[in-house]
Amino acid sequence: DPFSENEFLYEEDILAAYMNYGFKNGPWGFQLGLRAEQANITATQITQDSAFQNNYFQVYPSAFLTYEIARGRELNLSYSRRVQRPGGRQLNPFIDYSDPFNLRQGNPYLLPSFTGSYELGYTHILKQGSTITANVYFRDRDNLITWYSEVDTNGINTTSHQNLNSGEDVGLDMNFRGKLGKKGGFFSLGGNYFYTQVSGEIRGQGWVNQGAGFGLNTMFSTPLWKDATIQLMGNYRSKRVMAQGIGKPFYFVGGGFKQGLLDDRLNISVNCRDIFNTMGWNYATSGPNFSSVGQYRWMSRVVEVGLTYNFGEVQRRRRQKVRGNSGGGMNMEMF
Repeated sequence: DPFSENEFLYEEDILAAYMNYGFKNGPWGFQLGLRAEQANITATQITQDSAFQNNYFQVYPSAFLTYEIARGRELNLSYSRRVQRPGGRQLNPFIDYSDPFNLRQGNPYLLPSFTGSYELGYTHILKQGSTITANVYFRDRDNLITWYSEVDTNGINTTSHQNLNSGEDVGLDMNFRGKLGKKGGFFSLGGNYFYTQVSGEIRGQGWVNQGAGFGLNTMFSTPLWKDATIQLMGNYRSKRVMAQGIGKPFYFVGGGFKQGLLDDRLNISVNCRDIFNTMGWNYATSGPNFSSVGQYRWMSRVVEVGLTYNFGEVQRRRRQKVRGNSGGGMNMEMF
């Protein structure tokens, strides 16, 4: 049955070469990088007997300049070019009929989106290891991937993904991280204010949308007893603009517990993501002949139980270093 069977194969082969060069001279530091990449993408919708290919070569330069103002105070200036490739679900042309009035379909002709990111940052390490960071950024995006909805004469809404010509973001990102107690605990608080503009043409229709938004995140980690630690994290994101409307605000909270045994070589961890089951995609969109609001939910409340054993001192130190760098972003990791 072509309306219910969905057999889709997605193959992504990436061949890449990297080059980095850097030096430090007094308070100045400089690093230059270049990544050359050949991407070969093949997507096959077996049920519909159709295949699609997209092979492309791109280079991704990066440059970083740092200046140490004084001990514990540093300015940095950077540029990087990045790629966001569409995923298999975004490319799959199979039409999802689970809701007969709101159909979903991938777009096999989606192109990758490229972002040029310019950042000016300041880092200040305070007494007792607390850190303040602030970054001003500008991001210029080509072939921006966005949701796109259209309603036919029968009132059936079909949502897919399309490429817009461009998108620009200007923003300020600030984070504070400090110690909590004397036994290795910490807390972090971050905020991001941004202004976004998207523009382009889809199916002969011009689209321009713009607006401001912000995000907040926090995390704290504290020991309970010997080799036992608890962590809590929270994130909030305000509304953000899309080509045809806005994505509505959302928040989520996560938590985790870790117990170390056998001199902290054996670790048992329990993590819960989205404790209150609040994460989702809520939106309001409009077009030439429609206006709609909707909600898209997935299984975001997940409990994970982990058991790890660390062989040797090197792995233990590596794990502790990674744990010490947690916090600050929307995708903060737990144990």
